Amino acid sequence: MLDDINRPPDSPTDYEMQRLQPSHKKPRTRSLDDDDSNASYDELVPFPSATTLGSNTSSNTNTTSKYHVSCLYNSCKAFYLFSIACLIAVATTLLIVYPTAPIYNICSDEMDWKSIVDGMASLKLQTNYQLLVSIYNPNYFSAEILSGTGTFQYDGAFVGTMNFGSLEGEKPVNIAANAVTDLLVTTTFSPDKWQIMELTAEYYEGKLEFVISSQSTIKVPAIDYTFTTKVEGMKIKIGSFGDRHLCACPLWG
Repeated sequence: MLDDINRPPDSPTDYEMQRLQPSHKKPRTRSLDDDDSNASYDELVPFPSATTLGSNTSSNTNTTSKYHVSCLYNSCKAFYLFSIACLIAVATTLLIVYPTAPIYNICSDEMDWKSIVDGMASLKLQTNYQLLVSIYNPNYFSAEILSGTGTFQYDGAFVGTMNFGSLEGEKPVNIAANAVTDLLVTTTFSPDKWQIMELTAEYYEGKLEFVISSQSTIKVPAIDYTFTTKVEGMKIKIGSFGDRHLCACPLWG
C-alpha cells in the first residue's frame, strides 16, 4: 500500500506492467489424431474469403442468364413455328372454301330445239322459249342465283337473249352444294330472215352452233358473300355432239 501511495500518479501498476509484457505462450497446436469434439466452428469450417464468394456469385449469375436466354429462344422458336402452321391452315382453308363459279350445260333435247328452229323458220319473231339448263355448284356451300342475263350470237351476229335467276318479287333460285340443279331459262330469239334461213339449214345438217355470253350475280348465304361471274364466248353446239355431261338425260333424242 505504501508503494502505491508513493508511486507517481501516472506510473503503471504491477498488474498493468504484466499485461504490457510480451507473452511467451506457445500457440496451440493439434495433430490429426487429436479429438475435434472440443474444437470451435471457426476452426473446423473456415469462412470463405470475399474472392471466393465473388467468384461463386458470378458463376451463378452467368448460369441463370444462359437459362433465361435459352428459354426466350425456345419460346420465340415455338411461336414462329405455330404462326407458320396457322398461316398454312388458314391459306388451305381459304383455297378449299373460296367460292367458284358454277358450271352449266344446256340440256334441252332434240324436240325442244326443233320447236325453236321451226318457230323461227315460220318467221315468228320475238318468240319466248324455255330452255332446260343443268347447273353444277362445285362449292361446299349452297348458293342463290340472284339474277342472270345472257346473249346468243350466231355467225358473229346477235340473235337472242336469255334471263335466269330470280324474278322481281320472287325467291332466289337455290343451287345445292356439290350437286347439279336443273332450272328453266327463258330465251328470246330474234334473228332476221336471212339468219333464220342459215341457222335452220345448219340445224338440220347437225352443224348449228351458238356463242353464249352471260353474267350472273350469285350469293353464298352461309358466309354472306356475293359475287358476279361472267361467261364470255362459250360455244354451244346444238345436236347429239354437244356437251351434256351434267344433264340428267345425256341422250340427245
